[in-house]
Amino acid sequence: MIDQQTALARITPGADSVQMDRRIGVMLGECDGRTDRDGTALGGLQAVPVRSDNMEPTLRRGDFVLVAPTDAYQGEGVYATVSLGAVVLHRFERVGKGRIRMWSDNPHYTRYEISKDEFLAMLFAKVVITARVVDRLLLPDALRV
Repeated sequence: MIDQQTALARITPGADSVQMDRRIGVMLGECDGRTDRDGTALGGLQAVPVRSDNMEPTLRRGDFVLVAPTDAYQGEGVYATVSLGAVVLHRFERVGKGRIRMWSDNPHYTRYEISKDEFLAMLFAKVVITARVVDRLLLPDALRV
């Protein structure tokens, strides 16, 4: 698993940790200290901008997702992975003993089957909330992709 600090640094090339903390803080608002129905701290979620068209039409470049860092497969869904130094979103599902299917919602991208070990090596977090940006012109500069 990629450590969280390394992955966050890769989300916004050139951004220092203060800029990333500010961006994440803006996205999460004042949710530190509050919990969801299961008692999980909402402040542990991290904002990740969508930087590729591979998840269109579900997620567009410039949208955001909130992710929960994890080091294990948490069932079928969309995960943030680190590939070639960039955070990339893909959909994953278990397809057999030790095998996981990885694909993008955009049909122009290829589906792959990978081993569980390959999945764990690139794993960063699981997507728990998606946020579609409706009017990019009104976004604060700190959130523009």
